Amino acid sequence: VEDRIAGFALGSMIEKRNSAWNYGYLTWLAVDPTLKRSGIASQLVDEITHAFIRDGARMMIVDTDADNRPAISLFRKKNFLKED
Repeated sequence: VEDRIAGFALGSMIEKRNSAWNYGYLTWLAVDPTLKRSGIASQLVDEITHAFIRDGARMMIVDTDADNRPAISLFRKKNFLKED
């Protein structure tokens, strides 16, 4: 945004031995605090999801602190279903 980094998503592919399933694991999602609630986090999740799918992921895993309400809300809106 305006020639500066607005945020980033960091993740990796996980290949399970002896399994046809590969997983995308979203490790870290960050947005410039001055740009929060602007849709950037949603766009980043969409982009990394598409990258995982292109790389053969059949499932995506995200992780956040139980107290991180904004992240939990975002992941629920993005249809991440199981919470432990």
